[in-house]
Amino acid sequence: MFADVERIEQDDGPFPICSINYTQEYRQNMDIFRGICKRGEYSERVLELTWDIIQDNPGHYTVWKYRLDTLKHLKSSIPAERDRLERLASENPKSYQLWHHRQALAEMECNPQEEMVFLDLMIAEDSKNYHAWAYRQWLVKKFDLFQQDLQDTTRLIEEDVRNNSAWNQRYFCYKHTQLLDLEKETAFCQKMIQMAPSNPAPWNYLRAIYELKHTPLDSLSGFCDQYPNVVPSLYTLHLIGRDVLDKLCELDPIRKRYYISLRS
Repeated sequence: MFADVERIEQDDGPFPICSINYTQEYRQNMDIFRGICKRGEYSERVLELTWDIIQDNPGHYTVWKYRLDTLKHLKSSIPAERDRLERLASENPKSYQLWHHRQALAEMECNPQEEMVFLDLMIAEDSKNYHAWAYRQWLVKKFDLFQQDLQDTTRLIEEDVRNNSAWNQRYFCYKHTQLLDLEKETAFCQKMIQMAPSNPAPWNYLRAIYELKHTPLDSLSGFCDQYPNVVPSLYTLHLIGRDVLDKLCELDPIRKRYYISLRS
């Protein structure tokens, strides 16, 4: 297929210290790829070549970039490319390059709801996949999906109250909108805290949304008093102005020096 293309071998210099032991197939494909880059070719066979290389090395940024340029040049089917990515993403869920490529495709042509379904599947496989959440934030902001995402984070948090990523996403939605009803959201947080009082995520989130609304924490004092031996509750009381540092030192000795430093 590439008999007309100059093979350009990788130049590791005259005295390579530690040459990488590439497979013969990968080495040959990369020699061809360098020849393709030299001649500036964008074609269907280039798409086949770059896909072969990416399957062997899904982190090869240069190959991803050339593939994207080829797709644009040929005006190739974006949905077909996304279908390919879905299969690859399940095997390489934390490839920076793969997620960047998918976002680039979405900037060219996108069905936001289909992307949200894909993200739900990826997050279901790994609820702490940073790449999936980062892409989700871009998508939600780009297509104004904040209302939908708030519903999704409610479901995710109710399924797993310790899902820190979902709490963070929920804060993201409120930070970029005017949708926050502090009274209603406080009730939601308190309900989640009752399920796992020592879980710091809802406590941190609760303090963050009060700060977002420029509202003092004093109204939370009575709720915090219900959890006198829970570290996040006591720390909230400290922020309100209560003298609880000795109790925090006792219950959370690993941070004792930090609590002592708060006295000065």
